[in-house]
Amino acid sequence: MDIAAPRNVDKYVPEFTVKKLEGKRNQEILSFTDTGKLIKKVIEVDAGWMVYFPAKKHSLRITTKDELERLGFDQTIKLVDNDGEVGAQIPNPLAVVK
Repeated sequence: MDIAAPRNVDKYVPEFTVKKLEGKRNQEILSFTDTGKLIKKVIEVDAGWMVYFPAKKHSLRITTKDELERLGFDQTIKLVDNDGEVGAQIPNPLAVVK
């Protein structure tokens, strides 16, 4: 009995996905006085957004919603294969209605 090898089927994944991070995080701000002394200040900021790129296995943290929109992560999400070829598009739940 011969068993056929599986067909070489392209696997499509979202170009990116976005997840809102919960809570706050501490951010260290560095500045200098007029005399050149270093001042460290820790402020609490929103945790931000995590953008995942499944095809490349990378991620990126975005601090504000404005920055998220400026970079285009609120747009329609493309489905891509392993070579980066676009197969289709899916609606983005973060899309802003204008």
